[in-house]
Parts: sequence; C-alpha cells; structure tokens
Amino acid sequence: MKVEKLKILIENAPETPGVYQMFDHESKLLYVGKAKNLKKRLNQYTDLSKVSARIGQMVLQIDKVDILTTKTETEALILESDLIKNRAPKYNILLTDDKMYPLMNISDDNFPRLIKFRGKITAKRDVFGPYPSVGALNETVKLIQRVCLLRTCSNAMFKNRVRPCLLYQIGRCSGPCCDKISHGEYIKNVEFARSVLSGKSDDLIRELSVKMAAASNKMDYESATRFRDQIQAISTTVKQGKHDTRNVDYFVGVFDGAQPIVGITRQRNGQIISAQTIYPKHTDDMTNSEILESSILWFYNDCTDNINIVTSIQISENVAKVLREKFGRKININMAHGSDKGAIDQIEQQMLSSRRFSVNNIKKWDEPINDLKNWLGIEINRVDVFDNSHLFGKHPVGSMIVFGADGFNKKEYRHFKLEDLAMAGNDIGMMHEFLLRRYSKAEVQGTIPSLIIVDGGRAQWNVAKSVQNEIGLDIPTLGVVKGVVRSGDEHFIMPDGSEVKIEKDTKLFNLMGAVRDEAHRFAISFHRKQRAKSAVGSALDAIEGIGGTRKKALLAYFGSVNGIIDASIENLTKVDGISKSTAEKIYRFFHKDALG
Repeated sequence: MKVEKLKILIENAPETPGVYQMFDHESKLLYVGKAKNLKKRLNQYTDLSKVSARIGQMVLQIDKVDILTTKTETEALILESDLIKNRAPKYNILLTDDKMYPLMNISDDNFPRLIKFRGKITAKRDVFGPYPSVGALNETVKLIQRVCLLRTCSNAMFKNRVRPCLLYQIGRCSGPCCDKISHGEYIKNVEFARSVLSGKSDDLIRELSVKMAAASNKMDYESATRFRDQIQAISTTVKQGKHDTRNVDYFVGVFDGAQPIVGITRQRNGQIISAQTIYPKHTDDMTNSEILESSILWFYNDCTDNINIVTSIQISENVAKVLREKFGRKININMAHGSDKGAIDQIEQQMLSSRRFSVNNIKKWDEPINDLKNWLGIEINRVDVFDNSHLFGKHPVGSMIVFGADGFNKKEYRHFKLEDLAMAGNDIGMMHEFLLRRYSKAEVQGTIPSLIIVDGGRAQWNVAKSVQNEIGLDIPTLGVVKGVVRSGDEHFIMPDGSEVKIEKDTKLFNLMGAVRDEAHRFAISFHRKQRAKSAVGSALDAIEGIGGTRKKALLAYFGSVNGIIDASIENLTKVDGISKSTAEKIYRFFHKDALG
C-alpha cells in the first residue's frame, strides 16, 4: 500500500536535475537524495526488490516527498550535501569521528591565549587541528609557547597576577599579565602563531632570517639570538616527513568487508597538520566511491586555501566542481599516483592498526577469553582463524591467525597460496583447500586448536565441518556471518549450528572485532604482496631479453622492484647476466625516454 502511495506522490516529478526530500507521517525527514533525472530516480524506489532492506524499510514510512529542481547536477549535489549536513536525515549516510580528537583554540580575548579542548568546531572559534593525539597537541603547544610566547593561563589567573609566572621566567610566555609586552607586540606574536599553525613555515623562516641578519648588523645580539632560536624551533618541528610543499588533503577509504572507515590527513606546505578517522554508517546501498565522495563533502565546512585532494580510489569530478563553486577556491581531486601512493598506503596501514576494536583496545586478554569460554562452553587454549582474499579471482590467498589466553600468537600465523588455481575466485573451494592443508598434518604437528573460526558465513562453516569429517577430526567451529562486526547486525554460527548475536560493547564483542580486524589485516597484507610480486614479474617479462634466470638474478641482487627501478645503468650491469645493452633496456623501460 505504501509503495502505491509513493507512486502517486512522484507521478508528477519532473525529468530534470534536482533534490528530493522524503518525510514520514510526522513530517520527520527520512532521506535526502539528488538526481540528474528526478522522475527516473524516484521511480527506482517503487520496486522494493531492487533496493536494500534498509531503504525498503524507509520506503514503507514515506508519507510526503518534496522536490527542489536545480539547473545542473552539480547544483543538486551542493544542495544535497548542505541538507544532509544541516538536517542529518535518518536514512542518509552518517559520518562520525570514532572519538573527539584534541583541538587547539586561540581565544578572542584582548590578549589571546592558547586553549586545548575537545568538542564541536564553530565559526566563532579560531581553531587548529584536529591533532592525532594529545601528545601531538602538547608538543605543538610547547612550540607555540617557545616561538611565539603566548599565554596559556586562565582569564581569572591572568587578571589577578601581580608578577610573572614561572613560564615567563623560563622563556615560554611574554608576560602580558604584568605588562612585560605591549598589546601591539603581543598581537604580532598571535598572528605569528597563526602562521606557524597554518603550516606556513618556509615563509616564516625566510622572514625570521632577514630579521636575524638585520638585528646582527645593528649589533642587537639579544634580538638576533631570539630570532635564531625561533628559526631552529620551527625548522626542527617541520623537518621530519617534509617531502613537498603542496597543500594536500589525503582521503583514504578502507573497504575490506568490515565497517568502512575513511582516514583524512591534511598537509600544508609539506607539514602534516592533522589526521583523523571517520566511520560512515548506513552505507549498505552505497558504492565505495559514493562513500568517499560523501565523506569529502561532509568534511569541508570552510576552505581558505587552494587544495589538492588525493583519494585512494577514483571518484566523481563533480565533487571538485561542488567545492570550487562553494568556496571559490582552486580545488583539484585526483586518485593517488606516484609518490602519493606511498602516503596513501601509510595512512591506510595506520587506519587498519588503530581501528576501534583493534588488539590495542584489549588491555587484558584473560577476561574476554574467559567470556568466550563461557559463551561456547569449551576450554580455550588455541584458536585458529581463517580468512581468504582475492581480487576478482586474481592472486587468491588464504591466511590463518592464531590467538589464545596470552593474545595473538604471531609465530603461528600462516599464509596459504592456492595450489588448485581452478578454485581461484571460488571462496568455498579455496577455504576447503586451505583447511585441508592445515589440518591433514595437525595431529603430527601437535597444533590441534580448541576452536576454529571461519569468516564468510554458513557455507564456509559447512566446509570447515566437511574437512574435519574427511580427516577424522571434531573441532568446535564458529562461523562469522555478514562481516560487519561493529554494526550490530552480524551473527555467529555456533558449533552446534545455531545462529546467535553478541551484545554490543561487551568484552566478548570487542574481542571478536579485534580478531576479525587482525585476520583481515593479515590476509590483505599478504594479498598485496602477491599482487606486487605479480606486477614485478609482469613488468620484467615485458622487457625483451629478460627471462626467468635474469629476472631472479635482478630481484636477488636488488631485493625488490623498487631497487631495480632506482638502479643506475652501471649498477644494473653488476648483476650476473646483465650486459650494458640489457641494462639500458631495463633503465629505459622504467624511465621512459630518460636516455634520449
């Protein structure tokens, strides 16, 4: 009945770009969407067999549809983004930080002070950050105190002081509370601090160098020394990790079967000024590109710089158009290539290692292991966890991680390469081969686990039981279904075949999340190595005169494809079997027309 009502509500929808808003019978906003052709898009909601369960549930609640037409699809995207951000509809993607990251504020007092805080960023605050940790924030505060001499004391303390505090005595404050600095000079220090916090370090160092030279020529050695110390402090802070001077915002999405996560790292003038992670929800009907696009549009409330946005996957060019029109700035969006790939990979690894339910969140293993023991009704000594990884059937690999009462036992981790390549892309066949190889020798090795966990659902659970029957084992087996441990809608197949859920935010729930993340991390890292090796082989195979023997010799000598790429012609000729003409071929292949 509700679908029939929806058909009536949208029968007069125009075939133009625009935005639609869906409301329930209490006029509560359920969903905001955009479309190039409104009528065509809205008609898609009338076939419940072609929408996700979550959207199907929403359709049954729709009582009113409002339509706003726009001139272009880009305008529709801008309007949709603003409506979602300002009104937070129930069924749209929800983007939240996993925690409140620490921030810094320069207050608007007559003598502004540095304030550390966590909370909402508003237009009234002169905010810098967020910072990846409290330690990083504290180091930044120390830098600003040392270089700019700004106060950090409360206003009450500032008003009631009769002599400067210890920070003034050790050169960390300019003493505005006791008139040790004029208001005009103090405000200059505040602006200087804003420049440092904005990443404009190179300009500041040049400016300070000029001032230091001028003070020295005037024999004002006290001022020259102060300028020198400021230059050294700034230089030391920005030296590490500075490779280029671009303004870059990296957006990295991890979409590996668990809850999607998006990492955002901001670089200004070669200096990383903030890093944070967001956890999108309500994404079951969205593609990976749409999730990342929504994250980008959600992130920017304001934009005062020309920015290069680098993404881990390809996204629509419309997003850049929206940001350019919205902020009037030069904004480019490109998928990572060249040196940016390394930055993207580093950010991704940091995200995987710091998920909310990572091993680091389990401080004491004995408690969650005891809960697992009571939940399953078995003793827990050793647990084997299996996961598969492949890309459209290519580079199929399997992995097994092991944990017990003392945590993860990485010495017992194992990778599996698929021997029966006919099974590539067949998750069930792959799992059967890997389990059979693991347990056919288990009794001899003395490593029979007290529990097996398989990722993938009922089919994988059945395979685990089947393999055990083949080789005469009977090990309790737990299956993980859905692959979204953190969303609360997952369930587990118990050793007796029944299906249950785990209460969220318990020690047992956190344990299963940590195990799942570790299994994914181990499988995916090995899968990437196999892809990289394959890419190396393919690249070298494409060079005329490079056969298996020379390929092995090159890899043995340089250690990796990167070593081969970075090698000079002279170094290439040092490898057995590589003549000068062959070395030139290899060099030219990787460096295009570098030889002319």
